[in-house]
Amino acid sequence: MSITLPISRQLQNPDLDLTKCIEMINLVLVALKNNREDTRFTNIFNQAVSKAGVLNIDVKIPRICKRQAHRSNLTTSSTEEYFKITVYFTVFDNFITSIQTMFLDNQNNIVFKIQQLIPNYLNALSEEDILKGAPFYESDLPGTLNELKAEIMLWQLHWAKQPEKKIKNQYGYGSI
Repeated sequence: MSITLPISRQLQNPDLDLTKCIEMINLVLVALKNNREDTRFTNIFNQAVSKAGVLNIDVKIPRICKRQAHRSNLTTSSTEEYFKITVYFTVFDNFITSIQTMFLDNQNNIVFKIQQLIPNYLNALSEEDILKGAPFYESDLPGTLNELKAEIMLWQLHWAKQPEKKIKNQYGYGSI
């Protein structure tokens, strides 16, 4: 899980925009999914067994019942296999799901689309892509969606004519 420490520091940067944040989160998710491999677990398990041996603790499968309601009740012959399935995969799957829910759910996609109205990103997406988030904010808009389309077109033309340096200096955003 130490793979999340660098990204947690980067996500606290006030200059970080949502686009970069989503890219970084996707990279972490790929890395976490790669870390879910069996070879990684074998190394972790061997380290845990050696530390348990130093402390005179036997690593063994918990007692298996015929009917279990409050914990996993797997029938495996290997202690390593038992802990891989009940602990390692469960923790990784829950952690990956939590990150996806927190950063990549449908609500954040709408916010991501609206971010494209920032002058620095306005010309990067098409009008259709920007308007995908408009229905969510439709009640807050002063006019109709057709008026919004016209306004987006005018702003895209305006910011396309502005020098890159002016956008960066005036609004504090990175370069286009």
